[in-house]
Amino acid sequence: MNTLDVALEKVINGGASRARKGIYRVLTRKEMKTVLPDAVGVRSPFIVLDPDTYQPYMLFTAWSDPNGIARHVWVAEIDEDLSVRNIRRIASPAIFNVSGLNTTTAFWDDYNEEWVFACTAYGAPKASYGYFIFFDREWNIRRTQVVDFEQVREGYTWTPNLGDAGIGMVPHFDKSLTLSASGDRNRALFYIENYTERPLPKPRRDLVGVLQAPTYLGHARDVHQLFVYNGWLVMLSEKVSGTELWNLEVRFGSEKDWHKAGNTFMIDKWHFVCSATWSYGKINYSHIVPNQLQHPHYTTHLGRSLLFYMTSPTWIAGGKRAWSHEIWAEEIDPEEAFNPVKNMPLIASGRNEPYKVGKVAIPTFGAKSAEIILFEVKAQGKLTVVESTSLYHIWVEDSIRHVTEYSISTGSNKIILENPAPYIALKTTVDLEEWIVILR
Repeated sequence: MNTLDVALEKVINGGASRARKGIYRVLTRKEMKTVLPDAVGVRSPFIVLDPDTYQPYMLFTAWSDPNGIARHVWVAEIDEDLSVRNIRRIASPAIFNVSGLNTTTAFWDDYNEEWVFACTAYGAPKASYGYFIFFDREWNIRRTQVVDFEQVREGYTWTPNLGDAGIGMVPHFDKSLTLSASGDRNRALFYIENYTERPLPKPRRDLVGVLQAPTYLGHARDVHQLFVYNGWLVMLSEKVSGTELWNLEVRFGSEKDWHKAGNTFMIDKWHFVCSATWSYGKINYSHIVPNQLQHPHYTTHLGRSLLFYMTSPTWIAGGKRAWSHEIWAEEIDPEEAFNPVKNMPLIASGRNEPYKVGKVAIPTFGAKSAEIILFEVKAQGKLTVVESTSLYHIWVEDSIRHVTEYSISTGSNKIILENPAPYIALKTTVDLEEWIVILR
């Protein structure tokens, strides 16, 4: 039996140290039955840390209906050995008159001295509704707010479908808030200038279709987390392919303060540029852990780098235990997981975007080469490649740029840049179907 199997056996069979590096079962319906006798499953873990007491808490959802719809929000104290205690329900879907609250994310608002909690919901009367709850330090509800992520601009209305994909939130020191919402290829970033205002201001969309994945990356992206790692904005998503395979995907964006780059120059131009095939997302210890890794959450609040996720031990669609989900955690190497340099090749992609937007700023993360591939170019024309040291110089079109033009023909075209600058941007003079940039 190898080291991993030994560690797993100790965890699952109640063996000695849960703090050993490996994979750990954190919470199941067995433990939940002490507070919810008819518990069916748990999911959507999210760890927060009280900034004054340094007590970590695990937010999650739990339910007792066999279909896993009527989800309530719970909280538990969680220790560094991953033991949980003082489990209690803190929010019911009845407070919003919906069927279930299906995700969890939160951060501490020091100005108002309260937790800002966000989720999506089953039974929402409008697809673009996000649900926010403001808790005091002891997780008692102070107030609630329904936030409509729908955007209306210049006579055009865009109504994202938040589905059950959750809401990502990254608070900034200047009281601004970056949010991510919606599922699949319509996910977008949003911005609130001051998250200390009550009620919260309406989120402002800074680009429709932040992900804009072409069909070859077209598996649905669902529940996700937005966070900052080493100054880069990172999106961690579950990626769904039927009910047989659920794995994880990492997408790397630009600097965490992306919304400040050039101020108004960046409005409507942000693009979440790179995706990685994440090695941890392929974990499938089928003899113990089945092949579903869902609702991912990365945290360091428990003294080490941990990936929490939900899995199902008995997934059979329609089966009586189909929704008996459990919460697990695994120690990971964050450099291997979230350092874009170590995840190459990376792929930036979009549909027809150079022609429509003109400038898609792509960080190259120190890549030695960038392969630009254009598909289904409609006519002969020019591809302009702009290289610069920052997003700002690309958007203001100042002299701190290097511009190269390439001739392109109908059909597919490939151009390779050697040792590209820290940022590149593309523009074509003719229409095309889609493009990719592969960073190696």
